[in-house]
Amino acid sequence: MSDRYIGVGLVVVFLTLIAVVLGVGRLGMQTMDSLRADAQKIADEPWVDVQLASEALDLSNQNSQINMQIVLSDSPSGTDSLLARRQENSARISNLLGRLETRVGSAHEGDCLNAVLETRKLYQASYQHATALVLAGKKAEARRFLTQETLPRLLTYHSAFSAFATFQTIEMNQELDKSSTKYRRTREEAASLIALAILLAAGIAAFVVPKIMFEIRRREKAENNLRGLNQELELKVLQRTAALERSNRDLSSEIAERKRSEALVRRLSTAVEQCPVSVVITDPSGCITYVNQKFLECTGYTYEEAFGQNPRILKSGRTTAEEYQRMWGCITAGNEWRGEFCNRRKNGELYWEYAVIRPIRDEKGNITHFLAIKEDITERRSMQTQLQQAQKLEAIGQLAAGIAHEINTPMQFIGDNTRFVQQAWASLDELIAPLCAAPGSRAGEGSLRQLVERLETADLPYLRKEVPSAIEQSLDGVARVTKIVRAMKEFSHPGSEEKQLANINQAIETTLTVARSEWKHVADLETSLSDQVGMVPCHIGEFNQVILNLLVNAAHAIAVVVGDGSNAKGKITIRTTREQNWARISIQDTGCGIPPAIQAHIFDPFFTTKEPGKGTGQGLALAHAVIVKKHGGSIWFDSKLGVGTTFFFRLPLQPAAGENDSNRAAMAAQPVG
Repeated sequence: MSDRYIGVGLVVVFLTLIAVVLGVGRLGMQTMDSLRADAQKIADEPWVDVQLASEALDLSNQNSQINMQIVLSDSPSGTDSLLARRQENSARISNLLGRLETRVGSAHEGDCLNAVLETRKLYQASYQHATALVLAGKKAEARRFLTQETLPRLLTYHSAFSAFATFQTIEMNQELDKSSTKYRRTREEAASLIALAILLAAGIAAFVVPKIMFEIRRREKAENNLRGLNQELELKVLQRTAALERSNRDLSSEIAERKRSEALVRRLSTAVEQCPVSVVITDPSGCITYVNQKFLECTGYTYEEAFGQNPRILKSGRTTAEEYQRMWGCITAGNEWRGEFCNRRKNGELYWEYAVIRPIRDEKGNITHFLAIKEDITERRSMQTQLQQAQKLEAIGQLAAGIAHEINTPMQFIGDNTRFVQQAWASLDELIAPLCAAPGSRAGEGSLRQLVERLETADLPYLRKEVPSAIEQSLDGVARVTKIVRAMKEFSHPGSEEKQLANINQAIETTLTVARSEWKHVADLETSLSDQVGMVPCHIGEFNQVILNLLVNAAHAIAVVVGDGSNAKGKITIRTTREQNWARISIQDTGCGIPPAIQAHIFDPFFTTKEPGKGTGQGLALAHAVIVKKHGGSIWFDSKLGVGTTFFFRLPLQPAAGENDSNRAAMAAQPVG
């Protein structure tokens, strides 16, 4: 064969090979296009339907949860927000279902979708009715309707949706099966063509086969993705159903818990309303938002008159502005405040209250209200005042024997001196009587002779010396008795309700006089009372009681060391000084001292180390209450065993704001030390 024929043959063979390769390539490309079209059809048709159904079901589940939240919500603004969300979701669901209606490809699919639409209408009507009950304020009826009517319709609606999703899944699986069959057939044809053309089109196959394999892998990946999405959809449906069941159980449990909480709130409300003490709740600015019946009975105001007002409507002017400021600063800082107020009822009558005020916080710790529990202590204070006066009289009673002795001693020498003057006067009268006879008569001359004789025997120098002394001693005794009686009167006089300017140096001297019988046998007394102290605003009666208690304690402590004082005496030193705007008083003794183990308890009520019958444990507790609480001062002590004890206390010299203006004027005129 010539080169020409060989060349022609090669050309023919080459052209044949090209034709075969082109034919195989064309067939392969058509097959790949067909497979791609099938995959695209599945992705565009059944899979889109599945996605639309899944999205609509998710939104329907959200609306179910929103319906439950609407029933449970107590906030009108929260309910409005939930209604808006539900309406938005419903519109989206309607849009999705509308799109599904346009994609219905069979009668059976249309029936499934119609079942979804019909059950949805019933479910929508049911939850709209439940929402209307909530908006009408019938939450209990709404919960019952939601449980009995809406939830069953919701389950029916979801069952219809599940049937539609199942149909879509089955249809998609059928398409996948068809595609898989076609894929297998195409693969067999491709294998045959490749087997025939492999020797003829090895070079072309190297290019075509990888492309075909790429398309095959792409198809397998698409099928796997579709199967995964199908399984994920089924899992989501199961999860949503389980979540719905859990929500139903939680809703039932929450409804039961809400009923229990409402019953508890009703009991608490009844207890507060019938509480035997006044209960007041204010907002953070102090405006009254609630008062109970006891408050109305105590103040005379009606609920309408008190609501929205500030508690200052009860102010009487007796409680200082500083005390109100301390109270407000305490509670606004988040702390509890306890104290007493003198308030005024609606009819103008004054009364005393003991109040406990504390803030109410929300779950974030912010103060939302203030709660005040107040008790009318007017009668109790009256009894305390009477008790304090009784304690004064009791103290005088305890000192009565000593006071009687103090009075009896000067009265004895007053009586003795008076009798001596009486006898001396009788003697002098006998001498003077003859002088009263008529001059020049015999009786007169005889009387003069008798007078001369008696003058010779009378002890006139003695009478001239002793009679004036007796009169002076008697007057001194009268002055001592008068001083003791005046001191008793001042000490036992009841104090006023308000502080008054008083001379505490004079008050201390008065108390020393009253208690002289307690200390004179066991101690010598030294006083250093500064004139710079001036007039001090105080409750003078209670101040006297404090001085007496400390003085008696000092005498008893010294008696423990010196006994009856027959061999040696101790010493009591009382000083007053002025320290800027304070009056400072100290009472020092050389007694036994206070053991360190009990020093922390000496101001505790009813704490005493004395024998039964000699101490009640109220003296130092009373001193602390009077000095610290009633006068705004301070009290402390320094004590060493075997050396003695010194009690110190200070009283403010400036009256608090709101006290008597005359007190302020008097204080302004005092010298500054």
